[in-house]
Amino acid sequence: MPVELGSFSFGFVAGGAVVGIINHLLAGVRDKQARHSKDFNEVAEALADMLRKEREYPSPGSEIDFFAFRRVLSQRELSRFDARVKEYENTKNNCAIALRDENSIYVRISDSYQDATPVIKAIDELMKFTDRK
Repeated sequence: MPVELGSFSFGFVAGGAVVGIINHLLAGVRDKQARHSKDFNEVAEALADMLRKEREYPSPGSEIDFFAFRRVLSQRELSRFDARVKEYENTKNNCAIALRDENSIYVRISDSYQDATPVIKAIDELMKFTDRK
């Protein structure tokens, strides 16, 4: 009887140790995911604020820095996001009013758009990436 009780106790302790190790590993994964989500949400909120301001008052001269947000995106999301940024930049350039001075070879860009609707649509596409995780 003591041998059977001892082997049962050993199995119980070994099983508990295995469960403890697995729990520890899974906790590490959860912490990493939580950290990534927190980092993503902080950067996404900052970008969303900039995009909301740009959407409210679109201007050809405004510059939005997408670098910090690009760092927290996965490779698949990054390629889609970069395509939308390129679309936004092209739309912004196409909608800008170019003013040519009479006695100058330079062209300056106006501070407003003739029609800002395409720019706002491009901003709306970028805003989809900033949803919280």
